[in-house]
Amino acid sequence: MMKVRMYGEKPYKVVVVHGGPGALGDMFPVCKELSGMFGVLEPLLAETTIEGQLNKLKDIIEAHSTSPIILIGHSWGAMLAYMFTSKYQHLVRKLILMSSGPLEEDYVAEFKKRREEKLTISEAATLRTYLKAFSDLKDKALDKHLAIVGEFMERINSFSLIDMPYEGSLFKYKTFQSISLEITQLRQTGEMFNMGKSIDCEVIVIHGTHDFHPAFAMKASLEKLGIKFRYYELDKCGHTPWKEKYAKKAFFDILTSVVSENLETKEGV
Repeated sequence: MMKVRMYGEKPYKVVVVHGGPGALGDMFPVCKELSGMFGVLEPLLAETTIEGQLNKLKDIIEAHSTSPIILIGHSWGAMLAYMFTSKYQHLVRKLILMSSGPLEEDYVAEFKKRREEKLTISEAATLRTYLKAFSDLKDKALDKHLAIVGEFMERINSFSLIDMPYEGSLFKYKTFQSISLEITQLRQTGEMFNMGKSIDCEVIVIHGTHDFHPAFAMKASLEKLGIKFRYYELDKCGHTPWKEKYAKKAFFDILTSVVSENLETKEGV
């Protein structure tokens, strides 16, 4: 399987990391939009351990980009980008965290509470049915089912979703399952939070007001770590801002602006 997608022209100075875990390629719309101005890499990370994904991301950056790069992560990808930056600070010029999950266990209960509040009785029953089905499926059927669950949760975790298919996405259930367990362990031990103590590059946080991943959790963690960051809040926006009717333009305006601060666009801006 292809390990990285390349958009635009060299040099590749922007690297965009997908969420999931296991939602390979779901950042295609963002990469395509940015590639009109910058060279962009989209790693496809199917490794079943966090260390494996960190190593693969490093290999891709060193092989195909000109570091230091601007590292953009969405959801789980934001958390991975955070951990990558803590370990390989010399490779990252700027870290952009979009719709990130919480770094600390203290905020997981709020995440779950916000998710439950968004579910209607019917949707909650549907989700239970979907989750139960994972234990009855095997091999590639699990990947297809993960895609179904992913699309369902995206609709729930949105404000006014634009109907956009998962173009180019390759879902991997084994990746999702094993990485999710590691995430829980790293949060519960405090190791994920502590990784941020070595981050000294510029950090940008972009978050929707209607995302059930609480924005205040990331802000609080970064403040406790003493990391200087800029925070951009998107009104009428859920978890995937590039698919939100009312927030899409504002999202891309912010994203291209913060990337352009460090890189020349094709127009030389």
